[in-house]
Amino acid sequence: MEELENSIALHQENIEGFKQIKKRVEESETEQLRIDIQTKHWYGFSEPILLKHHNKIEITKYSATVLLETAIKLEQERIDKLIDMEIEKRKENKANE
Repeated sequence: MEELENSIALHQENIEGFKQIKKRVEESETEQLRIDIQTKHWYGFSEPILLKHHNKIEITKYSATVLLETAIKLEQERIDKLIDMEIEKRKENKANE
């Protein structure tokens, strides 16, 4: 049960984060947005070094909103699926008793 609660909490946390970003996108005064994605990669063999790469992507406000709404919907569907699985599991346990 604790594992289920932790999973649901994680998905709910993701939803809240997406909603906060969506709100900031909607409040933007411009239609074009810039997303900065920072990644880190190891380079070298004898003396490896971790370097950062910055990728800037420009997308429209509409595209960002669609992406965020889709992410929110997917996370909610995952929560619903976890709940459905737990309900089925409990039904099976009752039937086996």
